Amino acid sequence: MMIKSNDISNEEIIEGIKNRDEKIARHILKNCFWMVEEYIKSKGGTTEDAWEVFQYTYIAIYQKTIEKDVVLYVNFPSYFLGFCKNYWLKELRKRKRSGYLEELDEEQKGECDEIIKQIIRKEKYSLYIKFFDKLPGLCRIIFLMHFKKIPYKQIAKELGLTENQVKRKKFGCKEKLIKMILKDPRYMQLK
Repeated sequence: MMIKSNDISNEEIIEGIKNRDEKIARHILKNCFWMVEEYIKSKGGTTEDAWEVFQYTYIAIYQKTIEKDVVLYVNFPSYFLGFCKNYWLKELRKRKRSGYLEELDEEQKGECDEIIKQIIRKEKYSLYIKFFDKLPGLCRIIFLMHFKKIPYKQIAKELGLTENQVKRKKFGCKEKLIKMILKDPRYMQLK
């Protein structure tokens, strides 16, 4: 099914997200953010809330594209807004509950602690993505191939390198990524 959003098909958008295409990211920002912002504000949120929901949704959809093939049966902006609405409603429920934390019993506090841990994991992932995008192209390619469990031998062949070069490059890229993350003030807050 070929559904289009401003002359770009759903398939092109999903493929662009998967491949971290800047043109597609700008297209999504231009065509979806205003809808997200309008919805969030209509439900008591702010522009800052809308931006957080937008970013979360983009990352979540990216993760889905990495894990499996995504097929849409509606246009992409509708899909994106639906995803944002679901996330925002969960966020509102969580915010309402957080005012009652001191009244919770031990089991409920444990559940809240687990939710907080999940949020921290998502924040760490967001930080990882931020700096992953700043890595040189070859680093990102090697990591993405590695994440897809492609053997070093095949990565080396496709990139015209030796296996040892790929391993050394991956190690160097990992070190660079870790250094960038550790320097970010948000990381210290998440520890």
